[in-house]
Formats: sequence, C-alpha cells, structure tokens
Amino acid sequence: SFLYHYFPAMIFSVLLIGYWASQRERKGILILGAAAVLAAAFFYIYYPVIAGQPIFPEQLEALDWLPSWDLTSP
Repeated sequence: SFLYHYFPAMIFSVLLIGYWASQRERKGILILGAAAVLAAAFFYIYYPVIAGQPIFPEQLEALDWLPSWDLTSP
C-alpha cells in the first residue's frame, strides 16, 4: 500500500498536537495522555487482526463492532 504518502502529514500532526497540548497546560496534557492510553489499548486489542495472527472466532466476532465491518474476509 501507499503508507509512505502519510508520513509528511504525520510530522505536522504531531507538531500540532504538541502545540495544542502546550497551550492548554494541565487539561491538555490529561486529554493527550488519555488519547495515548486509548490508542495503545486499541492497538493491543486489534494487533492480532493487524498482524494476521491466528485468533479464535469468538475473539474475531467481538472485534466486529459495526455491521459494515468484515474482518473475516481475506
């Protein structure tokens, strides 16, 4: 895929998030920390699907939150 096309935008988004958090002091840092914890949790939960590791069908069904998501197709 063309993931490398997103890398320049990622640099600017990280800079903007850091600037945004610095302007809001304590509240911004708490929101940023909560967002980082959420991102890490979702990465941990969906890692077997992203990496293509074998998981039980029940686990896969639990990750299928929306009816339009089809995690079982190759």
